[in-house]
Amino acid sequence: MCPMAKICGGMLGAHRLGFAPHFMGAILILLGITILIEPHIAVWALALLLILMGVMVIVMASLMRKIGEEIANMS
Repeated sequence: MCPMAKICGGMLGAHRLGFAPHFMGAILILLGITILIEPHIAVWALALLLILMGVMVIVMASLMRKIGEEIANMS
């Protein structure tokens, strides 16, 4: 057996992900089927995603501003 096969075999046998990838795959398949049946869900999901992203950007901006003020006060 070549050395690369031993290394790759060790990496493949050492995964600790368990059930999580299968669960996520099943959720994505169910979401896809649901969107095929009721396409309006995709619009609602996109709107929710954009709202959450906007909130995250606002939170990150406020945190960056606070950090900037703390750094400015240190010097």
